[in-house]
Amino acid sequence: MSTEQQKSFIAAIRCDDAGMTLFGQWLESSWFNNTLANQQNRLTTRHRYSRLGKMVTARTARPQTRTKSQDMFVYFQCHGDRYTLQILSEIGHGKYIGKDRDGCLAALAGADNATSFHLLNASDSIVTLDQLPSRQASIVLKVRNAGTVNRQYRSNPHVYSYADKSGDSVKFNLTILERNVSQPTGNTPYVVWIEPLRSDENDD
Repeated sequence: MSTEQQKSFIAAIRCDDAGMTLFGQWLESSWFNNTLANQQNRLTTRHRYSRLGKMVTARTARPQTRTKSQDMFVYFQCHGDRYTLQILSEIGHGKYIGKDRDGCLAALAGADNATSFHLLNASDSIVTLDQLPSRQASIVLKVRNAGTVNRQYRSNPHVYSYADKSGDSVKFNLTILERNVSQPTGNTPYVVWIEPLRSDENDD
């Protein structure tokens, strides 16, 4: 049986292959004067609203120079068969993923504001790192003693939020970067560098 530290890990987290970020980083600052007051730390994904009337994943081209990844990096700290999630990337660094006053997932200060999650596999079974042997994993987040995390669309502005209430079911895509990790204590954000496209990779 693995210890809780052995089952703790660091991963990049995406949702249905869209990068995760915060309202305050993704939307124009003018939205927070009224419509989205006090919601800057709410979790969202990098989707853009298209002229076809739907949300599409915002994608960026492979950089021409070495650059920092814009993915959200999270420390999954194991507590038995559940996890708390602490953000390690520059955006929201050190904050925990928990519920804001409206019940939506947000980056909140202090471990006492962290929400506990179960990780569910494709069979809806609770898993830990022991059952995730590959670097890539697809999981559902379930709030402890509550429902699974779904996606809610709001039209003003066009953006998604995430909560354990009615909405579209989603899967979270993990790229596991480190295993058997003790809780990070430093003030330095977790950084992954993306290498530029090599000339031979452009060849047909």
